[in-house]
Amino acid sequence: MKPVLRFEDDLTAPPPGLMRVPKTVEICITGRCNLSCRYCFYADEMAALTDLPKARWLTFFEEMGSLGVQKVIISGGEAFTRPDLFELIDGLIENKMRYSLLTSSCILISFRLFSAENIETRLKRDTPVSSTKRSSGETALPLSTP
Repeated sequence: MKPVLRFEDDLTAPPPGLMRVPKTVEICITGRCNLSCRYCFYADEMAALTDLPKARWLTFFEEMGSLGVQKVIISGGEAFTRPDLFELIDGLIENKMRYSLLTSSCILISFRLFSAENIETRLKRDTPVSSTKRSSGETALPLSTP
């Protein structure tokens, strides 16, 4: 038998055993993409939308951080088409959230928007040293090319 809801019940509270805030949130920061994949199911729909301004994202990150969100997965389109991508990542870090970045990486190679040295330096800065070192002492995120 289902429990009966009463007028005084708090319908905004999650049922017992469920968390109030998600631990991980996936966001799409842009609809732009440098590729034209035939299998992409929302390319036309996403490209028609305008990107939220950086200030709106940063406010949203503050709100998520205050609620206790622990991790954000950044996707797109292609996240690297946003010139303010690293500023958005800084906003996540400032609000004590971890992040993952879903990217094809093609824009990094084909358009050379960022040098490998700059990205490697940035990733080392954002990643705790203990997680980037392997037992042999080499970096786990080698981006330099010969």
